[in-house]
Amino acid sequence: MAIVCLIVMGLLWACRFVWLRSRVAGLMLAAGLAIRIGGGAFFFTVSYFEWPYLTSLQMGNGFWTLASDAQEYYRMGSQVADHWVLTTTRGYVGPLGYWMRAVGVNPASPVLFAIVMYTLGVVTLVTAFGRNRTRVADQALHLGVAALTFTPMLVYAAVFGLKDVFFTSLVVIMTVTYFTVLLGASWTRTTRTTNLLAAAVGIPVMGMIAGTRAYFAILLWAAMGVTYTVCVMAGAPLRRRALAQAAVVLPVLGLAIVLGGEGNYPRFLGNLIFGNLISLVPDAVVERQTAATREGLDELDRRRKSIDEYGGNSMLSRRTKRPAADPLPRQTPAAESLPTETPAAPRTEAAVADSLPKETAGAGRLEGIAVGLGALLLPSPVLGKLVGIDLHISTTARLIADADTLMFDVMAAMILWLVIVNRRETSSPPLVLGLALALLVVVPLAYVMTNFGTLIRLRLLVAAPLWLLTLALAPGFAARPAPSVPAPNQSPAGIPARSDEH
Repeated sequence: MAIVCLIVMGLLWACRFVWLRSRVAGLMLAAGLAIRIGGGAFFFTVSYFEWPYLTSLQMGNGFWTLASDAQEYYRMGSQVADHWVLTTTRGYVGPLGYWMRAVGVNPASPVLFAIVMYTLGVVTLVTAFGRNRTRVADQALHLGVAALTFTPMLVYAAVFGLKDVFFTSLVVIMTVTYFTVLLGASWTRTTRTTNLLAAAVGIPVMGMIAGTRAYFAILLWAAMGVTYTVCVMAGAPLRRRALAQAAVVLPVLGLAIVLGGEGNYPRFLGNLIFGNLISLVPDAVVERQTAATREGLDELDRRRKSIDEYGGNSMLSRRTKRPAADPLPRQTPAAESLPTETPAAPRTEAAVADSLPKETAGAGRLEGIAVGLGALLLPSPVLGKLVGIDLHISTTARLIADADTLMFDVMAAMILWLVIVNRRETSSPPLVLGLALALLVVVPLAYVMTNFGTLIRLRLLVAAPLWLLTLALAPGFAARPAPSVPAPNQSPAGIPARSDEH
């Protein structure tokens, strides 16, 4: 109880801190906390005491079928809190278990954890913009805070205590830390301290990102590499700093990903890169044949097929081709069906392909990307009419998905428009990182994640980089202004010149 009281005091301090920096952002933070605390208390109380409301969606003990995996996260976090034993998704379950060790092992702890992480993400973003902001920087700050506060999927994840709020806040913290080091002031005693603090924060944060979703950590690392490359190509004054930092930051963060990540994603990345590079030599030189570079796409094919084979719950399926005798089970939007562990009885790739429906086995890559992008950008009624698919999803899940889709479209359009209109005031590195990361995520996400229930939560992996484009207008990360040139009607000393000296 003492720790919970301290947490409440911390939340009040955060509201005051943000209010002093920006009243609009402070009001949005207070509104976001009220929505999350009120919604979390309502749903937890109704399910815990089994009140006669929405009984068909209740799982009891504070859990709901709308977020069924929250119960599993709670179980694994309880194991960490009780026995100090890490389980799967350790990047999230580990911190959650330590949190419950402090505040108490009960089903309400993950909800409070999500609320605190939401507040931490907003405070980090507001801190990055500083106090002395321009009008455009204020607009960018308000858009960023609004996206973190009112995105339906983040509200939904916080109310039910899911990991998405934790993960999104980690991405915000990692990005702000990265730009603090890259775009900070010249090397001084103050900046040395800042860089050491940034390293102390950024390295474990990258490890937790990799321990939660290793594939995103790899893509974030690649986007940082792209950003360094652009800084080097742009020339002074960032060239030397980018070269020096790239030689240190990328290997260190890569090591954090390898040590913190779980599953086969780091190994898959190595096979994808080095396996293809090695195969180029015998194919192109010795055998004089066209090099085979399909391994990466074939791996994506296998992962996409595994969704249908082992999960049996693809949400995007042709309404006229699937037999009526083989209905698909209903699934909530909380389910993430991409397998992270090897099934008990693994089957060969040929057996998996033979057992799949013909339309799934023969679906083209371009069609998969188109359907995935459609599910990313279009509400379900529009998507159903354009693509001709059945969405095997409950009414409540459909409403959440459509509201999140509309919010994603509106916020992305507003942020992109603000950046384009004020392109002369934007800083290139945040712009490059956000766009590169969004593009690196959206293509495999649209191609593999044709499961609609999975997609509406993983859309945050594309949304967060777009929201962080607002950092391109933060004064602390802004491009360095060019040296001022005296106006024609002034002397170099600033004294108005005579008419014969104009």
